[in-house]
Amino acid sequence: MIAHYGDARVRADEDEAAPRRPPSMKKSLLDGMTSAQRKEYPITTGCLDYFRDALLAVSHVSFEGNKQHNPGEPLHWARNKSADEPDALVRHIMERDQIDPPTQEVVLAQAAWRALALLQKTLEAKHNIEPPLGCK
Repeated sequence: MIAHYGDARVRADEDEAAPRRPPSMKKSLLDGMTSAQRKEYPITTGCLDYFRDALLAVSHVSFEGNKQHNPGEPLHWARNKSADEPDALVRHIMERDQIDPPTQEVVLAQAAWRALALLQKTLEAKHNIEPPLGCK
């Protein structure tokens, strides 16, 4: 059987006719990992320390997007308002050398936000993970 996770395809070696119970959802990819396994995910030294300014720019995209799509509401990802991550990602990549006039953001930061959104949703589907805090 091939399971579809967004545009990702994953082969499962289970019998399609067998009855299935829905597995319990995990809170994150870290759920169920040992201490040694968790050390293989160095989020600070392996991501934040490398991409400090890029991630700051992506967080500002979140801030500006919330002002546009959720005016007057606390910062959150309103996932039902835009679910076209692959198309939006490519559109932003095509305009990667431009500045977004309303926000003055580098459009590539918007592409990075969409790439992270697509990856998050793909991992949630593949690993049966609950959406993180800040998602509605």
